[in-house]
Amino acid sequence: MGTLIAFDQGVIRGEDAVAMGGRDLLNLERGEAVVPPVLRAIRELERLADFPGPNRAGLCLAHAVNDYSWQNHNMDSNSSDLTFEDRKARLQAVVKELGDNPKSDAFTNLLAEASREPEVLAEKNSEKRQQLAWAYAGFHELPPKDVCTNMQTPDTYCRRKLLQGSTDCYWHSIREDKADPSVVESYFGPGQTIGQAVEVEVRAGRSLANIYLSNVGLGGASNLTGAVFSNSLLTGVHFAYAVLDYAKFDGANLESSNLAQCSLQNVNFHNANLHLVKFRNNRFTGSIGLSRDSFRGFKKGWLPHYSMLESFPEQSEPMYRLLCLHFSAQSLFDDASWAAYRACVLRRKILRKKLSPLYLSVVEGMKLLADIRVPGRTPKVHWRVLWIISFVTLIQSLVLESVIGYGEKPLRVVSYAIATIIAFALIYFMGSGLSENSFADCLYFSLVTFTTLGYGDVIPKRSFRLVAASEALLGILLCGLLLFCFSRRSVGRS
Repeated sequence: MGTLIAFDQGVIRGEDAVAMGGRDLLNLERGEAVVPPVLRAIRELERLADFPGPNRAGLCLAHAVNDYSWQNHNMDSNSSDLTFEDRKARLQAVVKELGDNPKSDAFTNLLAEASREPEVLAEKNSEKRQQLAWAYAGFHELPPKDVCTNMQTPDTYCRRKLLQGSTDCYWHSIREDKADPSVVESYFGPGQTIGQAVEVEVRAGRSLANIYLSNVGLGGASNLTGAVFSNSLLTGVHFAYAVLDYAKFDGANLESSNLAQCSLQNVNFHNANLHLVKFRNNRFTGSIGLSRDSFRGFKKGWLPHYSMLESFPEQSEPMYRLLCLHFSAQSLFDDASWAAYRACVLRRKILRKKLSPLYLSVVEGMKLLADIRVPGRTPKVHWRVLWIISFVTLIQSLVLESVIGYGEKPLRVVSYAIATIIAFALIYFMGSGLSENSFADCLYFSLVTFTTLGYGDVIPKRSFRLVAASEALLGILLCGLLLFCFSRRSVGRS
C-alpha cells in the first residue's frame, strides 16, 4: 500500500511522498515543497470537502494517490465550481470505493458511518476524521496527545515524548535550533550530548528512521552497530570514527557528512545520498545498495555530478579504488569505470601538488634532515630530478585523460578518430594530394587509409605518401586504444 505519513493526528499513505529521499512529513502550513501527485490529491480533497485551507488532520483518503484513480469521478481542476452537495456526493463515492477493501472492522464501521453522513469528514480536526485515519492505519484507538506520532513502520509510530514547542519528538522535529546544547539538555537531561543520546537510542534497539539531524557532531568512536537511520535527513553529520556495522541508511540523505575512519561492514546504503561525503580509510565489505548514483549531486542546480568529497586527494583516491573493486565484484562495470576514472583524476591532482616548490622543499627538507642524522651518510638534494619526473608523469596523465579518459572513456577515442579522418581529408583536399581530388574522394581515401584497408582505387601523389602513412599509423594506434578501453571496462574487470 505504500508508506504511512503522519499529520499530527492523521495518516497519509503513498510511496510518492517519500520519493524525495528525506522528509516524509509534509508540512503544508509552512508551504514546503511536496511531491506533486500527493499535493494534487490533498488539494483535491480540500476542494471536495469544502475546506478553506490546508487540513493537517485525518487526510487518510490521500492514499488514493496509489490506490485510486481520481479520473473515475471526474475530479479535475475545475471541481471548485461544484456545489457543496455535489462535492459531498463525490466524497461519498470515494469513501464507498475505499470501503471495498476494508483494513479492519473499526475502519469498516467508521466508513459506513461516514458514507451516511459525509459532512463529518468536512469538520476540520474532528474526532471522527482522526479515528478514521488511524483506523485505516490499523490502530483501534487514537494515540496519546503528548507523544510523537511519526510513523516508523506501517504498523508502529514513534511514541517518544514531544519536544517543547513542537508537535514532534526531538528526533523528528524540524526546529532549526534543536542542536543547541540547552535544547539538548532540556530534552535528554543535564550533561547529555546528541552523540550520547543517539548511542543510547541505538543500544536500546529503538529506530531512528525518518529523523532530522543536520550539521551536528556525534563524537568520536561511537558504537552505532545496527542503527536504523532509514529515510533520515543527516546532511553534514559528523560520524567520524563511529562503528556503523549493519546500520541501515536506506533512503537517507547523507550529503556532506563525515564518515572518515568509520567501520562500514554490511551497511545498507540502498537509495542513500552520499554526494560530497568524506570517506577515509573505510572498507565496504558486505555493504549493499552502493552505486555511482549514490554519489549524485547537481552543479548549478541542474547539471548531474557524481563524487564524494575530493578536497583531500590523498585520502579520496584510495577510496575510489576500493569502490572500483567493490563495484567490479558486484558486476557493476559502468560504476567501476566511473570510480576508476575519478581515482585517476585525483592522482593527477596529487601530481600537480608534487610540482609545487613548497611541496618539494618540504619533502626534500625532511629527507635532508634524515640524512644528516645518519652517521656516514652524505646529504643529497634530488629535488630537480623529482620535479622532472613529476612533470613528465603529469604530461603523460593529461594526454591519457584527453585521449582515452584513462581507459574509461571509449567515446573520446571515437571522437579523436572522427576528427583525424576529417582533418586528413581536408589536408588532401586543400593540397590537391590525391589522384582524384573532390572532397568526397578525399574523405573516402582518408577513411580507408585510417582503417588500413587501402583499396588502391584512389592513391596519394608522391609528396603526400608520408602524410597518408602517418594517418595509417594513427589509425592503428587509435583502433588499438578503442579495443583497450572496451576490454578494460568489461572483460578486464569480470
